[in-house]
Amino acid sequence: MIVASELPRDRSTLLVRLMVAGPMLPQAVEDLAALSEDAHERVVAEQILLNLRHVELRRAAQQGWPRLGALWTVRWILEPLGQYTRPAAMLPHRPVAPKVSALPYRKLQEGRDYWILDDAIKNPHAIRERLLQRKDWTFGAPYRDEGWPGMRALPALLPDELESIESWVRKQTGAKRLTQRASPEGTTLNNNCVQLVGAHESGIRPHTDSRLLCNYAAVLYLSPSAPPQCGTSFYRVRQPNGQPGGNYVSPPHATLVDALGMRVVPPNTFVEDMRVDHRFNRLLVYRSALIHSASAYCGVALAERRMTVVFFWMG
Repeated sequence: MIVASELPRDRSTLLVRLMVAGPMLPQAVEDLAALSEDAHERVVAEQILLNLRHVELRRAAQQGWPRLGALWTVRWILEPLGQYTRPAAMLPHRPVAPKVSALPYRKLQEGRDYWILDDAIKNPHAIRERLLQRKDWTFGAPYRDEGWPGMRALPALLPDELESIESWVRKQTGAKRLTQRASPEGTTLNNNCVQLVGAHESGIRPHTDSRLLCNYAAVLYLSPSAPPQCGTSFYRVRQPNGQPGGNYVSPPHATLVDALGMRVVPPNTFVEDMRVDHRFNRLLVYRSALIHSASAYCGVALAERRMTVVFFWMG
């Protein structure tokens, strides 16, 4: 018989301490994350932890909120290993670093790269209450294995409400028409979609929207109590020498994943370049090839979470 709590904290006991879990798990995960990526312990243990995540995701989709604690634990385990956002099984060989040199930089300028309209729509409180009453929500991460967080539904705005937004966007950007485009495979972006994301459901996720599907994106903030820091941030990649690099995707690449050559990147890959604060009933429009993310999320109860309506246009 082995008393797990008396095992020495060294590499020879690492897999045993991971299997025992309990109070010993935090130190075991730290020790695992400190090993090189080709260490046999990581090859064995990370796949087990990834499988655990998929099991909890399936249970959450069936059971909802009771699984939240378990999902948060799985996320806490996987994030130190750089594995939480990986949707597929662990690959034995990965690129050493993202191709940050593939991204050009331009200093962001309001009126050219992004546009802001405060008091964007009429009757925003009534629209918000109407959206909160919806029963047709689709759940994303962490409840299902999706690349987007929280819950969403569409369409969000009624035709006349949407037209008031789009007419302003056309005027500001000079676009004659705003349309939705599908990929050859039929993929589309969820235009005019309301999203609710709580503080516990996601963190920042720098990304770009596909250049093949849109060249403008926008977000309408509809949370009266959300703090200013729950706005939208724009990012630059960090170069190998530590200096900030490019901030947008250009041809021949369609997405940030294409440009960097990998989907999972080290946590210090991005540095915030600028932030637009959250303000109730503010519309932020920006060029969708810019690296961007929600700056933060907030709230636990449904009415307290960060509510936005997102838009994607080819113009």
